[in-house]
Amino acid sequence: MLDLTIGRWELAARYDARQSFYRKAFYRVESVASLPDTEVLVTLTSYGTDVAVATVDVDEDCVVVTDDGTPLVWLCADEDDYSATTVRHVREFLKQLDLEAGSKAEILKTYGLRDGKDGE
Repeated sequence: MLDLTIGRWELAARYDARQSFYRKAFYRVESVASLPDTEVLVTLTSYGTDVAVATVDVDEDCVVVTDDGTPLVWLCADEDDYSATTVRHVREFLKQLDLEAGSKAEILKTYGLRDGKDGE
């Protein structure tokens, strides 16, 4: 699991074959007024572009899910922004959140592209 301390952190390569992402992938953990106190917003940035967001319950150490079991994770960049390397970053981010992370097509289908941090 990612470090969920409020702040900005470099994404470590734990599941990827590479030893490092060489400071090209970061994530930030933010407290948001509209969320319960135990939840934070975790945003992945690849090459300076926000590309994925997850709502995480800090107490439970897991991604928040909706009533139907869907994880509150979404992709928030243009589809053209998901290069092969950015998809590696997204895949690593998802795996470190204990979520499914397959091919680019599977990731786009599962988590969908939405605008912005609120997922709308």
